[in-house]
Amino acid sequence: MGKWMAVPGLMLAASVLLAPQGAHALMLAAILGASFALGCLLLTLLQHMVHAQWGVLLIDKFESGGGPWSFAVVALAMLPAWIHPASVYDWAHGTNLGQEWWLSIAFFRWRGVFYLATWAALSAVLHRATRRDSYATDVAAPGFLFVCVTGTFASVDWVMSLEQNFASTVFGMLFLAASALGAMGVCVAMLCAKERSSLFDQPLRRDYGNLLLTMLMLWAYLTFVQYLICWSGNLREEADYFLRRARDGWELLGDGLVGVGFFAPFLLLITPRVRGSRLGLGLVAALIVPVWAGFVIWLAGPPLFAAWWLDVIAIAGVALMVMAGYAHRPEELSRRSVTVHA
Repeated sequence: MGKWMAVPGLMLAASVLLAPQGAHALMLAAILGASFALGCLLLTLLQHMVHAQWGVLLIDKFESGGGPWSFAVVALAMLPAWIHPASVYDWAHGTNLGQEWWLSIAFFRWRGVFYLATWAALSAVLHRATRRDSYATDVAAPGFLFVCVTGTFASVDWVMSLEQNFASTVFGMLFLAASALGAMGVCVAMLCAKERSSLFDQPLRRDYGNLLLTMLMLWAYLTFVQYLICWSGNLREEADYFLRRARDGWELLGDGLVGVGFFAPFLLLITPRVRGSRLGLGLVAALIVPVWAGFVIWLAGPPLFAAWWLDVIAIAGVALMVMAGYAHRPEELSRRSVTVHA
């Protein structure tokens, strides 16, 4: 029945367009979906490179979340912004002085199609190798580099250009780090909820906890570095970016991401008993999911001003369509991989 979640998801996403700011809400949902799919694709490529034991139970979830279906859903959600970019992006009104060569409407559209099409094709190659009970090792390393580069450009195109006066050299890396953290949180939470085999033992659970802790610290470090550089630079354009997120309720989200979003999972993950427990690990992974989603919304939400209920409907619609992709993956795939690669 999972695949039928796409039907109500499509209906919810389409209904958003009836509202005046529907394109804004749908673009925010598309950015969240792209972040999750990119994170899953990066983790899939990582597993195809290193053949790690911790990735055996998760590779089917990585490939489902970062598969062609997810990128097709993202493309569908971004379609209104591609058809009429001026409804979402200020630079599309012709105010992108000095950046016309990059921020042109036609080039923007073609870049978006190129990103999503190549990511979908790469994920299909990885999926084919996994179904043959093997790893696409020759493709994984260059593919990982390619996704890092194109993911950086995509984050600049879709997210950072929402505020064209703001520029950050660490923005792409920060977006990808948050994406990988969110994808790992979702997949580990699902694994803790469903996995009952003896393969999911305490040492493996501690490996997942260590990975989540490493990704959490990387995300926090890059976030702090970006803030520190902008603060020390003391430029008006960069200050406006943070001042915009320090009012109208956005400061509550920012403070929550620092005070609870980082420190709560950090303190839990440094506790060996929590990392080794199925319940503890699952709860921490589930806590990381709203942290990731809140951070992506903090990045893209202020310029994509829409009613909160409109954002919720759009995000729910895109999430249902993305989760429907998990119904197309056979449950036996990870078991078969365990037998071959353990």
